[in-house]
Amino acid sequence: MILVSGELTPDATGLYERVSDYYGHPAYTRQAGGWSLWMSADGIDALISPEIGTVPDEPDPYWARVPAGGSFPGIYDHQNDALGHATVANV
Repeated sequence: MILVSGELTPDATGLYERVSDYYGHPAYTRQAGGWSLWMSADGIDALISPEIGTVPDEPDPYWARVPAGGSFPGIYDHQNDALGHATVANV
């Protein structure tokens, strides 16, 4: 399980469960629905977005781990119309 926390708009906080793999990397969806946590195909970028494998176009919100680095835990910066910094931790 993964916990996403922070003051986020839209609200992507909550517990995420592993549901599949995406290009050999774990992929998670939020228990409450609506958001996914996944790693890019090259294993460098970790993202929180509405769908596994889809980086939203402007202005749709998402968060990306900064710095990139091939793991899920860390701080994610807001992208497009998202607000706040997400903190991702293993639980």
